Amino acid sequence: MKNFKKMLLIAVLILLAIAVYIAADFELFDNAPLELTRFKRVNSKNDVAVCYIPSNATQQEYIQVRKIISNNSFVIIKSFERYQSIGQHKWSGDTLQIVLLDTASYKPRKDTASLVIDN
Repeated sequence: MKNFKKMLLIAVLILLAIAVYIAADFELFDNAPLELTRFKRVNSKNDVAVCYIPSNATQQEYIQVRKIISNNSFVIIKSFERYQSIGQHKWSGDTLQIVLLDTASYKPRKDTASLVIDN
């Protein structure tokens, strides 16, 4: 009977330790960038991606425009803080015109940005 109680106590302590570990090992904020869209350019080997970077304890959320060099490398063209999404977009030669949307504010707003993208 004494061995059974010891084994039961050890099993309960192990389960409690596992529960504490699982509860303590979580991420408070999402930190992975989310690719909203990717543009394939006609006269260029590089794509252009628009990504949403979520906020965390040290930075605001923002939209980032990236020129994709290869699968694992990119060049940041421009970052726009306090925006969560994009609306319409239009290409005019080497210029990308995008509508940035701030949907988290009390009064949602739209802003338009024009970016010259080099090949």
